[in-house]
Amino acid sequence: MGMRAGLFLLTSICIFTVNRLAADQNAPVVPPGKDAAAVPAPVPDPALSQKAKSASDASKAVESGVTAPKDYLSSAAKYQKSIADITGADKKRNMSPLEDLQTIQAVVQAIQQTTQAGRQDLIDTLSKDKDALDGSKANSLEAARVTACNALTQAMGSSQQKDATDANAECLKAQQQAQDELKALGDAMTSLQGALQGIYKYFQTQVAALGTSLKSLNDLVPPTPAPGVAASPAPDAATLEKVLPTGLPALKQVLDNSSLYQSTWGATKARLNHCLPPLRLLLRARQQTRI
Repeated sequence: MGMRAGLFLLTSICIFTVNRLAADQNAPVVPPGKDAAAVPAPVPDPALSQKAKSASDASKAVESGVTAPKDYLSSAAKYQKSIADITGADKKRNMSPLEDLQTIQAVVQAIQQTTQAGRQDLIDTLSKDKDALDGSKANSLEAARVTACNALTQAMGSSQQKDATDANAECLKAQQQAQDELKALGDAMTSLQGALQGIYKYFQTQVAALGTSLKSLNDLVPPTPAPGVAASPAPDAATLEKVLPTGLPALKQVLDNSSLYQSTWGATKARLNHCLPPLRLLLRARQQTRI
């Protein structure tokens, strides 16, 4: 009897052990420290995913808008420096004034031609690129990003859904890029416009310098006497000998360059009028000034 009881107990233990091993083999593998109920990933909210996609797409569009003007910003800096090196020079340049004016003419022409299809010139191109990144402008890339990203933020709440948090990070990055590029474009436009506006004064200065170079010859001409007053005597030989060696070459230079000055300025002014609309008022106000 005792032997039968012992065999029954041993058999029960063996059966329990086999069943337990089979159960362990069929059970899902659970990482250490995790409950089986926590293993399944949460199902993403489709509506939130759609808002995340919209925000991500709008942010990428802003990033493209930030990248697009890079070459134009570089050109604006180059042209601004080329003009400022001439008009803002504080010492005598190696190039003649006429050569400098012709260089300015070429730079202004380049400003007019450096643009995109459908835009007038470089300044217009920079202006439209700047508007695209200005959140206060209706229909701008940045305005669209702000709308999409705000919608995402409101829909997220405390959700940590991955596509939503990734899109939110893109929103913040694009926002900062837009702010930085907006300032860079504004600074570039201001500098380039200032350089263009300085050309008119520079040209007047060069024309006045031509007149100054003739002063010694002008001094040879006696003033017209008042009625009843005897005319001043003609310059004596000593005065002529002193003045003519320098005065006549200056006169020749003026005569040789006057037509070139006039044609260069005429072409440059027309292009300035095109590139810098605000300058039209200035030119019109000074149109009585003849060269």
